[in-house]
Amino acid sequence: MRAAASEILFSRPEASGAVLAAVDDGRIDQADIPPSRWLALASSGNKAVKERAERIIAESQTANRQAIVERYQKAIDLE
Repeated sequence: MRAAASEILFSRPEASGAVLAAVDDGRIDQADIPPSRWLALASSGNKAVKERAERIIAESQTANRQAIVERYQKAIDLE
C-alpha cells in the first residue's frame, strides 16, 4: 500500500513539487524518501522538479561531508 501511494504521489509533478517543498521546509525528513526515489526525481522530465531535487541532493551531500570533516577534525585536534 505504501509503495503504491508513493508511486501515485510522485507520478504528478505538482505532487512531487509539494513533497520537495515539504523537504525544504523541514516538514518531511529527506531520509524518509528512498534513494531510488531521489534518483527518479533528479531525472524527472519536469525541469522544476529535477532542478529542485538536484539542489536538495547537492545540499545534503555538502552537509554530510561537512559533518564528517568536523567529526574527524576533533580526532585530529586530539593528537
